[in-house]
Amino acid sequence: IKLHNLKSLKVLINEFGGKAAALNWLKHQTRLYIGQFKNYTNLNFNKINRVVFFCRGNINRSAVAETIFKLHSNFAHDSFGLITEKNFPPSVETQRWARKHDISILSHKTKRLEDFEFHKGDLLVAFEPEHLGHIQKHTQLSENLQYTLIGLWSTKRWAYIHDPVARPEEYFDKCFNIIQNATKNLAKMLQEYK
Repeated sequence: IKLHNLKSLKVLINEFGGKAAALNWLKHQTRLYIGQFKNYTNLNFNKINRVVFFCRGNINRSAVAETIFKLHSNFAHDSFGLITEKNFPPSVETQRWARKHDISILSHKTKRLEDFEFHKGDLLVAFEPEHLGHIQKHTQLSENLQYTLIGLWSTKRWAYIHDPVARPEEYFDKCFNIIQNATKNLAKMLQEYK
């Protein structure tokens, strides 16, 4: 393996979460720029009663997003994981990031999709477009739900935020900084409508 190739791979891992993640990011950024995610920002803010963050395991991205959200909003909030176990704490890496930013996250415990109860007026917030597709099929009989991608609310919009599990600290920091920025922006937007 050439040194140049190793450096390129390190950049892809630190910036996007890996080579496959970088390709997914590029695919979804293209979809964003041609307008395919417009529905996920055209929300009816007056009908939102609760903000629900979800990701794969509910130990990293959605845990951070919910924790940041409750610091910046008085809206009802919750989170769950698509494939997880009950009552696990945030990952060690998530706890490290939270400590570094003086954020208390240890009270967070994982919730499973199969145990989660959806309510009228929920805004379901994902980190990956594929997760939105999955949850829309799961909730198709539920009324008055809205859906969005958290990265669309970031100052620099990201349509795809890769799971930071088993990634280096640099990617955890980048991932959580994007989530923090986007979540604060979403909280501010919701406060303006209530």
